Amino acid sequence: MSSKSSSSLSENNENLKQKIFVGNISYRVKRHQLQNFFQKFGKVKKAFIAHDHLKGWSKGFGFVEFQNTEGVDKALNATEEELYLDQRLMRISRAHPSWKDDLTVNDFPIGVFEIAGKAEESCSSVLSSSSWDADHVAEECLIHRLPNEILIEIFSFLNVRQLTRMERVCKRWREVAHTRFKLLRNLHFHDVFHTFGEGLTSRILSSVIQKIQGQLVELDLSGCNNLDFKTPVVIGHFCPNLEILNLDGLRQVTDKGVTVLGQGCPRLVNLILSGCYRLTDSGLSKLFSSLPCLRKLDMSSCSLVGRSLGRLSSSLQELNLDDCKLLRPESLGRLAAACPQLRLLSISRCSRLEGCCAPIIMTMLELQVLRWRDCPFLATLTATPPQTALLHLDLAESRGVDDADVVQVAAAFPNLRRLNLSLCRSISDLTPLSSLVHLRELDASYMDQVDSAALVDMACALPALERHD
Repeated sequence: MSSKSSSSLSENNENLKQKIFVGNISYRVKRHQLQNFFQKFGKVKKAFIAHDHLKGWSKGFGFVEFQNTEGVDKALNATEEELYLDQRLMRISRAHPSWKDDLTVNDFPIGVFEIAGKAEESCSSVLSSSSWDADHVAEECLIHRLPNEILIEIFSFLNVRQLTRMERVCKRWREVAHTRFKLLRNLHFHDVFHTFGEGLTSRILSSVIQKIQGQLVELDLSGCNNLDFKTPVVIGHFCPNLEILNLDGLRQVTDKGVTVLGQGCPRLVNLILSGCYRLTDSGLSKLFSSLPCLRKLDMSSCSLVGRSLGRLSSSLQELNLDDCKLLRPESLGRLAAACPQLRLLSISRCSRLEGCCAPIIMTMLELQVLRWRDCPFLATLTATPPQTALLHLDLAESRGVDDADVVQVAAAFPNLRRLNLSLCRSISDLTPLSSLVHLRELDASYMDQVDSAALVDMACALPALERHD
């Protein structure tokens, strides 16, 4: 080493002895205010506050250099009361030389996931601290020495809100966060922004999903009540590969929005629109016509009459129409014709549906699960019922179902595995069910007219029964 470089190194070390690190600085404090504050400990040579190079925001930490080491010692020995500035307690420590960011993955003897697991704790401390003291925390855990590949792995432990905040730390972390966004395929916003200002908005959502660059496969926005009518439009424009979408409880969704959604996301396989009560059959018809791959659909608590059900894809396998109070009986005929592969149908508490719908349901030969709670009555199924594949039947809370209906169920669905008749208080005789030799689970709870001893005898007569209530 030359004498010139030796003297330079010696000078740098000497300067470090006269310098302190200051964290938890109020964002309102300026450089000259920080310098004047520390004058009480000794003559200050200069002060520095770190700022974001893009937005100019203070990062909440900096350095103060004294004329001599006496000022450093006095500052380090100061009480907490002496370190309050702008109503914030600043944290100080001796300054240390920075490390060069020149390591690679091969320089670490342990696996990437072990490093990520340990460094995640440091990231959590940054997120939970009251100020942006990020570089100081990073220096203590040496996180800034990690290569980008490992930082990306660490960032995979963060949710969307935390990942967005990481962009503000420094230029390098911003680039790493953007890389991590591009790798995302699933986004779950439930309860992520509920305490963040006005919550998740369409503007924030648009900003996030644009960073993923069209590679998003699953998006969960359930419970994000602040999202407006623009939300389906944003999704339709920026998520062409989307397959699973949950819009549960988004009351502002309109027909125009879902039309754009269908045109922009033709690969949707699973769609949840429960509680979107502003949707009508007109808008839903256009949506369903654009989704040839749709297999699962949840439209519970919506205002549809049922005209749009005839436009559903023939590949649909599961449909939930619970609490659709306006749903008409003839709509089930359209559904049966349009969706021959339907395996699960839930129509509980659809008050306009009547027992005359039962014969229509019998034409759905692939149907395996039927949930029809609060069913008025089953009427006459058919004289010679077709061989249906129904395995699970739920008629709970159906006060109109009586003994005659039990006889029809036993005759029409001989392959039943599960049967729920709880709270069907008009039933007094379950003996006809003894013909269901494949029945494994029977719920006959809260049926006042059924004799307990008779129920036990019938249960003993069912060879496959594993559970009964």
